[in-house]
Formats: sequence, structure tokens, C-alpha cells
Amino acid sequence: LKRGASVNREDCVGVTPLMLACEAGSPEMVSLLLAHGADLHASSAAGCTPLHFASSSGSDMIVGQLLAAVADIDAVTNDSWTALHEASLNGHTAVVERLLQAGAQTSMGLTALHNAASNGHTEVVELLLAAGAAPNARALSNATALFCAAGAGHTAIVRRLLAVGAEVGVAAGAGATALHAAAGAGHLPVVEALLDGHADVD
Repeated sequence: LKRGASVNREDCVGVTPLMLACEAGSPEMVSLLLAHGADLHASSAAGCTPLHFASSSGSDMIVGQLLAAVADIDAVTNDSWTALHEASLNGHTAVVERLLQAGAQTSMGLTALHNAASNGHTEVVELLLAAGAAPNARALSNATALFCAAGAGHTAIVRRLLAVGAEVGVAAGAGATALHAAAGAGHLPVVEALLDGHADVD
């Protein structure tokens, strides 16, 4: 930087030094780059911002730095994913909590709840529900978080979603319900939980 290196120089896929520092989990490097004018709002070829990189890697401290510098909390990638989606997918509870406290939206497209439910991140599911995430929100395929959790075999999350009013009979793509997803994947405890929740066996 002292010799005039461009702080916002992109590589062949649009990734900047700030994005790499966020991914590497280096708060000191992030501070240095921000102090030299690194672009908080730059996006890679995939549409990922520095906040996406930090949220995906699970660095709560860096997420805090970026939010303090007024990063766009609900910026979306080319696939319409936010930083909250990234943190939820990877089970980074502290990052999810920080993003929610900062006002991150919980119901954009394939929701963060879908991601957390699919990957068995029970604590993240609880945080999202407490923040008002809709248990029956549907992705473009019409899949709900219950469908995702059932297909992945996460019994505790299935039971929790049912307890907060998840609709057991919602059909996703090709008419498959959560019961189809669980039975097809051989998840007997999930099938039992869905039947307890009055899933239609026909």
C-alpha cells in the first residue's frame, strides 16, 4: 500500500483484498484495508460483498467491523443470498445473532431458516424463529424449512418447526411433502415426528 498498490484491485473473479481478508478472518488486515479506502460495497463476479465473505467464514468481529463501517446488511449475491443466508448455512450462531440485531431481513427468497434447517443448525433455527422468521416461508421450489429439515433427517428441528406452526402437508416441487422427503431418505425418526404432527400418509 505504501508503494501505491491499489486497495481495490480485483482478481480474475472480482475478489478484492478486503474480501480475502474477511474470508481469512483477519480483523487487523480488515482495519488496515478499510483505513486505506477499501470498498465495502464491492462485489465479486458471483455478487458476494466483503460482508458475505465474513459471514460465511464466521468471523463475528469482522462482521461487526463491516457493519460499523455501514456495510449493506441485506446486499444479495447473484443467487439472491444475503450475509444472513451465508452465516445460517454454516451454523455461525454469533454472526447470525449480530446480523439479526443489526436488522437483517429474515424472509428473503430461500430464507436463512431454510439454510439452517437443511444443515441441522438448531441454535441458528432458534435465533431465527425468535427474530420472527416465518416457519412456512417458501422457496421458489415451494419447499419450506420443514421440508428441508425432514429431507436432511434433522428430527429435533422438524419437531421444533411443527411446534411453532409449520404446515406439515405443504407440497414442494413435484408434489412432494416433508413426509415424502423423510421417507424417501430413510429417516424413520423424522417420519415418526411428522406422523405425530398429523402428516397425511396418503
